[in-house]
Amino acid sequence: MKMHWLVLLAAPLALVAACSSSSSSGTSAPVPCNENPWECTSGQTCWPKDAASFTCLNSGSGKKGDACLNTPGSATCGDGLACLQLTTSGGTCVPYCDSTNVAHACATGETCATARFGGPTGPLLHVCAGASINQDAGTSDSGGGTDSGGGTDSGTDASTD
Repeated sequence: MKMHWLVLLAAPLALVAACSSSSSSGTSAPVPCNENPWECTSGQTCWPKDAASFTCLNSGSGKKGDACLNTPGSATCGDGLACLQLTTSGGTCVPYCDSTNVAHACATGETCATARFGGPTGPLLHVCAGASINQDAGTSDSGGGTDSGGGTDSGTDASTD
C-alpha cells in the first residue's frame, strides 16, 4: 500500500514540472520600441541603443523643436521624442507618430514620416515632420548612426507615409 502513495505523489509533481517548462518555451521576442515607442514609460523615450537597434532610455531635456544629436545610448530629446537628424551637424526633436492610430497622429501641418536609422538597412521609425522637413526628407538621409570616427553620419532615409 505504501508503494501506491509514492506513485500518486510523484505523478502530480511530474505534471506540474511539465506544465511549467512548456509555458516558457513558446515566448516570442518583444517588439522593439522603434516599432512601438509608446511602450516606454514616463521619463523615458525610445532611442538608439547602438547603430542597429533601439531601446527605452532615460529621456534627455530636449523639447519638441529643440536641437539634438542621435547619440547612441544617450537620449538628448524628452519623452516620446526622437531626433530627426538630416545632416551630420544635428537634428530636431520630433514626436513619434502612427498614421494608423489617431491617438498617435501628428499635429496640424505635420506629416507622419518614415525614417530609417543608420542607413538603408537600419531600423525604421515613424516621426512627425513639418513642411520644411518633409521637403528635405523625401530626398535626403536622416537620423544618422555612428561612423567609425565617433561622429554621426546621415545614413537614414526619410519619406512621408
